Order: sequence, then structure tokens, then C-alpha cells
Amino acid sequence: MGIDKPMTRFTAYADLDGNNLNPIPVRKNALINMAKRFFPNDYDDSKADHWVGLRPVSPDDCPIIGRSSKYQNLFYNTGHGSRGIATSLGSGKLLSNLISNQEPPEGLNYRNFDPIRFNL
Repeated sequence: MGIDKPMTRFTAYADLDGNNLNPIPVRKNALINMAKRFFPNDYDDSKADHWVGLRPVSPDDCPIIGRSSKYQNLFYNTGHGSRGIATSLGSGKLLSNLISNQEPPEGLNYRNFDPIRFNL
């Protein structure tokens, strides 16, 4: 039984393109070229998976984190746009603190992320 090589994920780009879930050829090719440059002997296009997804972004480009003003048992943690993966740990911590009625982490203000700013 052989050991598979680890998978490497190449990702980039956040395009404002409505609900288009088709890979943009120039973007796809740029990622392929980057993968080939970093792993010239290991890149195998037959094993590549090209995926496009929608990333919810808030109108003011600031995440929406907090309790709904309409439903007391609903909390939002959305609107991160292209920074979702990078900010997920901090957003999760902030939401956890909100749910458990704890103070926000130092340097953060809950009001900056409050869903009420969009009447949510």
C-alpha cells in the first residue's frame, strides 16, 4: 500500500461576477501556471479540481457577526467575502464570546460587526 502525496490547494481571486459559477479561463490558467511553477515535477492536471464558489460579502465589506434583531435564537457570522478563511478563527471567537455574554477580545468592538446596521 503506497502513501499518496499530500494535496496542495492553490486559490486566489475574488471577482464580483454575480452568480457565475464557471471558472474564468484567465484565472484558472494563472493558478495552473503557478502550480506548475512551484511543483514542476509533480503537477498533474488529471488530478486537478477547478472549483468556483460564491463568497457572501456585506455591503460595507465588514463581516456581519452577532444576534439577529428579529429572532433571538439566530446569530449571524457571514459577509467575510474573500477573507473568510483568514478571519474564521477570530470571527468564531467573537461569536462565541457574544453567545456566552463575554467581553469581546481585546481591541474589538462588537458594534462594528452588529447585524442591526443592516436591519437584520
